[in-house]
Amino acid sequence: MAKIKDVPIFSTDNQRSFTSPAVQGKIHLRHGSSSSWQPRPRYPPDMRLTSRQIDTIKQTTLETFGETTEVWLFGSRTDDHRRGGDIDLLIRPPACDGKQALLKKVRLLARLEQRLGERKIDIIIETPDDTRPIVRIAHQQGILL
Repeated sequence: MAKIKDVPIFSTDNQRSFTSPAVQGKIHLRHGSSSSWQPRPRYPPDMRLTSRQIDTIKQTTLETFGETTEVWLFGSRTDDHRRGGDIDLLIRPPACDGKQALLKKVRLLARLEQRLGERKIDIIIETPDDTRPIVRIAHQQGILL
């Protein structure tokens, strides 16, 4: 029988996968497992998305717009006390023209639907010197992923 060791878990997912108080907050790795395991990045606990969903959103956005792109989550998904199912994203890509940004936005929406399943996702593309109120609100109240 394989020996098991305990490793602390660093997750903000709202799911409880362990029922025993003795192992709650830990994950088991079989003896001989890779010791190079790294915890997922910590996100604010009031964000109503799992770490896996956040990683998928960020990775898909970077694949679509480039590695220097910033992704902001804002709206009801950043507040645990609010209800609502849509995912509001503000994307700050490296400089690109309007037509190219629109094509990448559509490509990102299609990829996110493939990877996250069918759900309502609103995407706003920030342009240099953008003065729209929604962009200001997203930066003030949103969370940089």
